[in-house]
Amino acid sequence: MKNVDLLTVFFASAIYMVLYILWYSNALFGKVYEKILKTTKKKPPFYHYFLLFIFVFVISYVMALFEVLMGVTTFFDGIFLGFLIWLGLVATHSLFLVVSFKRSFKLFCLDNLLYLLALMIVGAILAG
Repeated sequence: MKNVDLLTVFFASAIYMVLYILWYSNALFGKVYEKILKTTKKKPPFYHYFLLFIFVFVISYVMALFEVLMGVTTFFDGIFLGFLIWLGLVATHSLFLVVSFKRSFKLFCLDNLLYLLALMIVGAILAG
């Protein structure tokens, strides 16, 4: 059985974080995000990015553990595992918030497309 490579987990986490920052920047969907929330976005403090990286690292590490336990070794299997984690855990929980607490479906789509892409990319990096 292979072990979790922390350097690969760190790299996958960095890619996830860069995607997250770009996703909510004005270059991509920052203005749409502000319009949905009907607010103006302030620049987050430095510790926000530090906490973000810690959370993303934990997500990537757990995903790496799943890949080791399940024997995922190919690029496409990693993508598929990322999709399954998104579908079974992230999307269902987010959709529950939309249905139960009347959260915006547009916000659901915006956020969950990011989560789907990020988890599939992380899964592919960790498996490859």
